[in-house]
Amino acid sequence: MKKPDAHRKLMSLLCLLLLAAAGPALLSACSGLFPDGPKTGLFESYDQVADSFDRIVPGMTQAQDLKGFGFDTLQADLLPAREVARRFHADPGVAACLDAGPYCSALAFHPGHGARWSADVTLLVMNGRVIHKVFSGSPERILGIFKV
Repeated sequence: MKKPDAHRKLMSLLCLLLLAAAGPALLSACSGLFPDGPKTGLFESYDQVADSFDRIVPGMTQAQDLKGFGFDTLQADLLPAREVARRFHADPGVAACLDAGPYCSALAFHPGHGARWSADVTLLVMNGRVIHKVFSGSPERILGIFKV
């Protein structure tokens, strides 16, 4: 009488383990069937990048809000401290950020639309807030003597 009960318990445990192992794999396999939601960071024009950049207010804009402006922090290049110091050596706010060590990060974004235009946005983030921003780029790239 005890053998069927032990066997049943063992089979139940094995079934539960199989379900627990297969659940995440099944969910990840099905994740492609559902839309991801709104895409950010896909600027169609130089003016869109400039407008989004203008909406960022140093001291007020939080890093978690940058994706809503089109700047996905997961897609940014993280600049090393020596590069930040080289680029912004005269700014006292930058020096304070560099002194903050791990609480400071410099994010570089390079949105562009093929060969038609380019933009570079650098944001300094300290304690979760943008403290400094720099924008550069060209609304039209010039190849040789001809505009594209």
